[in-house]
Amino acid sequence: MGLSEFKKKLDQTKGLYRLDLSIAEEREFYLEHAGGEENLKSGFPLMYHAFEKSCRMNHEGITGKQPDAPGIVDSRFQIYDFMSEPVAADGPRPDRYVLKAAISGSFLDKRSALADCAPARPFQVWINGKIFDPDSSRLSFMTVNEHFDYVNQVDRQYLSDDVFLEEEFYNRILRVRFMLHVYDEDANLAPYVYTDECRYGSPVNRAIASIHFDDPAPKKHPDTKELRILYGRTSQNLEYPDYTYSTNNADAHGGKLWTIVPVKGRVTLNPIHNSDDYYFFEKLPDVYEGENWQRSTLQYNGKDWKVFRDDLKDQQLHDLMRQNGNFRVERDSGNIETLYFDLFNPDFEEDSDQRYDWVADIDKASTDQKERICYLIGGFGYNIGIKRKDGSIKVPGQEYQIVCRSVKPEDLPEGRTYYTYEQGSCTVYIPPLHLWWGCHAKETPIRLADGSVSPACGIKAGDRLTAYGNKELTVSHVYAGYEEKLVCIQTDAGHTLRVSAGHPLLKEDGTEPAACCLKAGDRVFAESGGPVTVVTVQYELYQDTVYNFSFEGEETGNYLIAGGLYSGDFIAQNRRKEKRMQPSQKQQQLSEELHRMAEQMA
Repeated sequence: MGLSEFKKKLDQTKGLYRLDLSIAEEREFYLEHAGGEENLKSGFPLMYHAFEKSCRMNHEGITGKQPDAPGIVDSRFQIYDFMSEPVAADGPRPDRYVLKAAISGSFLDKRSALADCAPARPFQVWINGKIFDPDSSRLSFMTVNEHFDYVNQVDRQYLSDDVFLEEEFYNRILRVRFMLHVYDEDANLAPYVYTDECRYGSPVNRAIASIHFDDPAPKKHPDTKELRILYGRTSQNLEYPDYTYSTNNADAHGGKLWTIVPVKGRVTLNPIHNSDDYYFFEKLPDVYEGENWQRSTLQYNGKDWKVFRDDLKDQQLHDLMRQNGNFRVERDSGNIETLYFDLFNPDFEEDSDQRYDWVADIDKASTDQKERICYLIGGFGYNIGIKRKDGSIKVPGQEYQIVCRSVKPEDLPEGRTYYTYEQGSCTVYIPPLHLWWGCHAKETPIRLADGSVSPACGIKAGDRLTAYGNKELTVSHVYAGYEEKLVCIQTDAGHTLRVSAGHPLLKEDGTEPAACCLKAGDRVFAESGGPVTVVTVQYELYQDTVYNFSFEGEETGNYLIAGGLYSGDFIAQNRRKEKRMQPSQKQQQLSEELHRMAEQMA
């Protein structure tokens, strides 16, 4: 098979294709996208070295040797939607459009197993390619060439440079082809090609007026919209309880995480102006066809799970959703249809905090200093078409994917906010899910503001405690949970403190390390106001209840006096700033080459 035959093969292949650089045609195809072998060799030596190494490793794998292959990337890439949007030029011009593509994907580190919560290996991605209409040079319009530093998620939107007439979009097949060049921290290369296509231009593409996802916690954390899950903890006196996950012992959910996420809401269609026609939702088919929804994925510490009743097969889940009325359509007097969706677990009561059943077993999640954030991506598909006034079908339904995706605030696309809909987009963003834990042993002496001490298990809401910075704070919430083992810290001044592994203390240098990261010789702040020296740090079997606290009016972490040392409260425990992984010199040099290559290809 020659290079031209290989390109035809790619045009017929949808989705992600891993290039094998030991095959001449695939190697030639990669070099063509990199500007040629001489250009790569002379101008970008680190990238060329990675290319050679990947060729060699692929060849050794074929000949039966066991190469030290990268194997680091489990990539998923998807074009969520193509869309057009009006261009304002000297007033509204609804017949003038630019084309917009939204792409989103994840690159997951296979080496990062949940059991040991290994930190994700840093890697970089260079993406180049285009979105085009193969039948029209006029619509061969968009070139994508971008480099991402040390990423594990990509979420980008691209706009064409050209302005088009509305009719130019009708009944088009748009095609996308991207090359993904993925480098790990050892400059190993994993090249992929992503290809896809979609029909664009039917009036149905402007069918959706709005998508609404319920905010499950609108009054709890109004500024951050944060979704907190108390991992193995319960909370006293919370007016709006955070959602809990009982771990370390059997419970009604079989040891699985049943999170609250906004999977309830509605989709409303637009009216069709100057016409008696109207958009309509086709009902879910009686037989599961694989396109009614995408089983959501919960990503945690570089590993992901398919969630939403993962105890059921696809057909069983489909039947359950139909039988329990998870989707219903209403049409008003103006023939505007609204789809109501409620992906709930019928086993729970209506007002239960755990009625939404996005399920993932994360029993082995780390409770020390590692990542505490989960990301959810999921949704469902529905066909939308056009009916005449008499109810007959004028335009058959076309599939829409309604997507729910959690991202950090800094990763929200420009101009977007959580739980809000953007015209033309089928994606609604939600916050990440934060796992909260960490506590003191029950007998830990806690210093009260009046100078007395109380064991941690005796502290209650309303008590006044002394905190670092000469603060006197009022306890608002008491958190309790079970721990199998604790870290015991002893100092040269006679202090003994037993806390969960990830519990932070204040060091002399101003850092806030987890208890399990302290070592003999470290200097931590004590009640006296000065530093004391850590003598021993060791794990001890505990198998009992632990306690921690948060305070009225405090949204940032504080350090209370526990066992004579400054020990973090519940917020400090869970918002402690982690040390960022620093790129190596080789990674920095590779990053510079990737930036230069992107500039050259632009």
